[in-house]
Amino acid sequence: MLDWVNTFDDLSVESLDQLASGHLIGQMLATLAPSSFGDLRELEDTAGNWALSASHLKKLLRSLEVYFESALQKGITDLADIDVNAIAKDQDEDSLFSLLEI
Repeated sequence: MLDWVNTFDDLSVESLDQLASGHLIGQMLATLAPSSFGDLRELEDTAGNWALSASHLKKLLRSLEVYFESALQKGITDLADIDVNAIAKDQDEDSLFSLLEI
């Protein structure tokens, strides 16, 4: 997974923990589909503030849901399985992998 993440320009990720704030995932999505996820570039690094990280991750999930429904004409059911608080607070790898797999 980290090999794929590091294919994005200007990203250097050494561990999955670095993705737990949503900041870098937002950067990746904005690179992939700027017209749909450009606002995610504005997510700042939360520097250990898990509540702010959880808020970022919720925004990211809402953006993914809108993208799937409008651009792909598909519903997305896996969002309920993603525990943003566990990702933000505990860097839960299972929930983080679920998010990245979407």
